[in-house]
Amino acid sequence: MPWSLGRSSGTMLATKSGKLVIISGFDAATTTNDTWISSDEGVSWTITNISPGWAKRQTTGAVVLSDNTIVMNGGIDGANYYNDTWKSVNKGVTWSRIFGSPPTWNNRSAHSVVIANDSSIIMAGGYGNRGKTTNLTTYNNTWRSTDNGSTWTQQNGSGGWQPRSYAAITLAKNGDILLVGGQNQSPDATYNDTWKTSDYGATWKFV
Repeated sequence: MPWSLGRSSGTMLATKSGKLVIISGFDAATTTNDTWISSDEGVSWTITNISPGWAKRQTTGAVVLSDNTIVMNGGIDGANYYNDTWKSVNKGVTWSRIFGSPPTWNNRSAHSVVIANDSSIIMAGGYGNRGKTTNLTTYNNTWRSTDNGSTWTQQNGSGGWQPRSYAAITLAKNGDILLVGGQNQSPDATYNDTWKTSDYGATWKFV
């Protein structure tokens, strides 16, 4: 691999043009804020940006829009949680901030993000510290952006599922969004349930 240390908690995306992009992560020594791209299905990697403007972080949320724009939000640098949103229109070469303070959603990391069938962005769960240095909070709310991450509206303050982070999320063929598994930091718990929403996170049903 091109990076000298092992890496975890980064975010990997596949663009519509077949490129693979890796954003940030933890490299066994510190969090990072670099961006790497592969044009040959991961055989080789090229760094595209080592100073994107956003703070070093891991466990971010990210999606690729239909025009190949990458939208990234949230994350943690080991001590600080974030609630900003950034975009790149050139596969990570440059980044611009599109959403920040004053925020509508609490700072968080390890949240679940997916593109819905109407091209809106759905964000669910995650954990953060509500701007404090203690009292870690795990969330079960759902947020939606209909303008590619520029503004966010809370769809549901409590989805019915237990608060969780690291949950898998995907868009089903019928347009439903599925949320699977995850964990709660306080109290410590791991889940194996599946939930679905047919209305962009306004309501959720146990499957």
